[in-house]
Amino acid sequence: PAPTPAPAPVPAAAPTPLPVQDKEEEEEEEEEQPPYFECLTWASVADEALTSKVWFVFTYPISVIFRFTVPDCNYPRFSGPAGYVTAFLMSIVHIALASHYLVDSATKFGCIVHMPHALMGLTIVAAGTSVPDAISSVVVAKSGEGDMAVSNAIGSNVFDILLGLGLPYFVSNVGKGVVPTVEVEELIPSIAILYGILAAVVGILWWSNWMLNPKVGMSLFGLYFLYVIFAYIHGLN
Repeated sequence: PAPTPAPAPVPAAAPTPLPVQDKEEEEEEEEEQPPYFECLTWASVADEALTSKVWFVFTYPISVIFRFTVPDCNYPRFSGPAGYVTAFLMSIVHIALASHYLVDSATKFGCIVHMPHALMGLTIVAAGTSVPDAISSVVVAKSGEGDMAVSNAIGSNVFDILLGLGLPYFVSNVGKGVVPTVEVEELIPSIAILYGILAAVVGILWWSNWMLNPKVGMSLFGLYFLYVIFAYIHGLN
């Protein structure tokens, strides 16, 4: 009998091509991060505008302190849990130190210009200690998380009132045996203003259909401007 012909070889399947990434994404992945301390050199702002150079010189001392004490979690060496926890704790330490010296400097400034302590607390101290809250609200608002920005502003006030007042009063009573007194005559107008501003914020958000547009920002800024004028007039009187 005739031999059975061998079966024809089956051609190998062509390899499935890997998905091609976009050139821009590939370039971003291949791009190496600059050296960790390059932001502290003049070369980092050599090609920038004059305002950037002035700001670089003005903030250089504090930039050096932050760069050496707060790890930048954008770098792989600090992108783990240890880096995040260290950055969070060191940020709290810097906020605490800055708040302490802010209150001390504001008190001395008020004594020099004969400004009442209640007025300093309503304006200078309150604005200075609220800068971290304002920055965090701006960051989350730019990310599209408007509800988180509003919650941060309201939550920080709740924290300041309950813990910011409760903890010092508790320590003063238990640790030192001193019962602090509060001047009610100066406190009542502040409480009334707080309720009024809260109602105004809710009304403005309702008017804007709960959207944080530029009109809402200008309205809130105008309310704060009126509040500062009233605080100064009432405090100086």
